[in-house]
Amino acid sequence: MARLYSASASAHCQQTRTYNKFSLVATDVVNARVYEGIHFRFSDAEARKQGRDAAQWAFAHFLRPIDEDDQDEDTE
Repeated sequence: MARLYSASASAHCQQTRTYNKFSLVATDVVNARVYEGIHFRFSDAEARKQGRDAAQWAFAHFLRPIDEDDQDEDTE
């Protein structure tokens, strides 16, 4: 099943965008911040990398299938 992500712009724009991947949303947000002069591209790109690394660590250490929880108690 394909997931679709959508975002609506502010009232003056009246535009809705649809994305097939959440990473495309993040890319669009980075571009918007750069175009509006809020951030530099390298800082947003680094923040996305840090967020991805933090998410991978969380999935590896905490967000695991329930079946693995029983095994952890036995091995410690």
